[in-house]
Amino acid sequence: MNSPRTMFFAFAVFIAILWSNPSLADITPNPSEARSRVPEIYKWDASIIFKDESAYNSAIKSIEAGLAKISQRKNKLGTDTLLKSTLDEYVFLKKTMSKIGIYSELRLAEDKNVEKNQNIHRRAQKLANNFNSGTSFIKQALLNMKDAELDAMLSGGILNEYRGYIEALRRRKDRVLGEDAERILGLVGDNLFASTWPTSDNEMIFQAIMRDINFPKIKDEEGKEIQLSVQAYSKYRASKDRNVRKAAVETFLETLRKYQNIFAASLAAEVNRDVMFAKARNYDRAVEAYLDIDDIDTAVMDNLINTIHKNLKPLHRYIALRRKLLGIDKVHLYDLYTPIIKSVDTDVPYSEGGEMVVKSLASLGEEYTSVVARAVTPGSGWIDVYPNEGKESGAFSTSTWGIHPFIKLNYQNQMDDVSTLTHELGHTMHSYLNMNAQPFVDFGYSTFTAEIASTFNEKLLNDYLLEKYSENDDIRLYILGEMLESIRTTIYRQTLFAEFERKIHEFSEQGTPITAELLNKTYIGLVRKYYGPELAIGADDAVEWAFIPHFYYKYYVYTYATGLSSGIALAEMVQKEGDKARDRYFEMLRAPSNEPPLEILKKAGLDLTKPHVIESATNLMAKTITEIEKIIRKKGKN
Repeated sequence: MNSPRTMFFAFAVFIAILWSNPSLADITPNPSEARSRVPEIYKWDASIIFKDESAYNSAIKSIEAGLAKISQRKNKLGTDTLLKSTLDEYVFLKKTMSKIGIYSELRLAEDKNVEKNQNIHRRAQKLANNFNSGTSFIKQALLNMKDAELDAMLSGGILNEYRGYIEALRRRKDRVLGEDAERILGLVGDNLFASTWPTSDNEMIFQAIMRDINFPKIKDEEGKEIQLSVQAYSKYRASKDRNVRKAAVETFLETLRKYQNIFAASLAAEVNRDVMFAKARNYDRAVEAYLDIDDIDTAVMDNLINTIHKNLKPLHRYIALRRKLLGIDKVHLYDLYTPIIKSVDTDVPYSEGGEMVVKSLASLGEEYTSVVARAVTPGSGWIDVYPNEGKESGAFSTSTWGIHPFIKLNYQNQMDDVSTLTHELGHTMHSYLNMNAQPFVDFGYSTFTAEIASTFNEKLLNDYLLEKYSENDDIRLYILGEMLESIRTTIYRQTLFAEFERKIHEFSEQGTPITAELLNKTYIGLVRKYYGPELAIGADDAVEWAFIPHFYYKYYVYTYATGLSSGIALAEMVQKEGDKARDRYFEMLRAPSNEPPLEILKKAGLDLTKPHVIESATNLMAKTITEIEKIIRKKGKN
């Protein structure tokens, strides 16, 4: 699996262009530079979707004409042939709609300040709304059909290619109400059967509050006054200067406290709304309703929270380690985000980062790594590598069936950028393998499995780098420190959020008024439990919940924790068991979108209703802390 032949084959494609154009590896990233000055070879190629804006406009016109035509099928789906032809038309339109969506996404991401890009994106959004509403009658007709009627249609075989889609859609048909009730639920924004996930009024109120709050100014590391904001808070709470991060956190939370009753009213309204929709569809609890969208048993969340409760010791060790390495008496909330390991001064050009990623994935075999090597090769059109003026920070991977996926990076020659590259390539390869195994109608994967491939890749990269830099204690410490933070923030912190979210929905279900006082008490109680006695609690720390948007996302945060845990567990299986585990992993990535996520994972060797998957992550955290302590003792002796 790790033969020299495999590695040469996988990487030969990547280095071919660099050998012939060595200067391409020497780009100096500049976020303030105009996009036109970034070499084309380092940009994605959106023309593979639509040759130009004219082709994009033609596609929009074809959708508008198609919607007018397909709308004539409303109330006329009573035979298998009519249903089949309507689904054929729907799928044809949806393929084009998907291309329109991704094209507009890429164009806006290139430079959000260009008016043409903004218009392209706005047109796509408006069209998407029209498409969803104009084709919703198909889904409603399928949901309303009696079992005997639909069984008779399916028995003829003409609908075989849509069987999985239809069965997955009708899985929750007993939750569908009468026509009048459905109309009313739709009018008040029901999201349990929505084609898209509309932003609720309560979330918009939350966003408006955050925009309108006038945060005070604080002083930065040089004593210069800076305006505190949500963005500035994220930056300065991680400051190496304890006075600066203390001022940032305490000032930010003190300001939130002044608005806590408004935040509480907004969140309470959202929670009560969730509970109302769940009960309207005859669920006992909101958690059951929202997990059921992805066909997830609530035992998964129960197992996550219960397993974390039994494995809090590594997190408590982490707090003790943080106190020791920062040289402070007590760890406060404002001490949780500053790095405990000194950042290494590394310059990792994109060519070198790509090489590291390809080599780290060698255990996945030649077929997989050759595609990765092709993707990272400059000129492939898959990746938009460098930052430019107007390009937002961060990264993403996006895809549409039948066209290779696209990755947005803001690569700035740092070790963190290599981790981001392999993370996004995990998403990319998940989509690539899936679209090559499934037809359009069965292409895709649930939010529950979405983060597994990306974190799987990160685990392999970390292990590769630890071996590559086995003689460099500073780099090893940095890699281990980043891994530690990832587990702390993605597994422990997101599980804390998930438990808080579940508790506040339970308050609503029990008829308990949700007030700022209750939210503060509940949140800080969980913080004390998770982080242990070594974390000192500040006067306003309890109100931290108020600015976290995830609590409006309907039981989504727990998937971060299960995703990273699953990625770690699967990576360890592949490293330990070899080809058999690797093949099970690939089967998971190729699974159709209508297969239940828990069944997909069980085939890969994971049972998310049992502790072992979550324990893979908590055990790794404990091992990482031990390894950090070992290196620090060694450095101390030297």
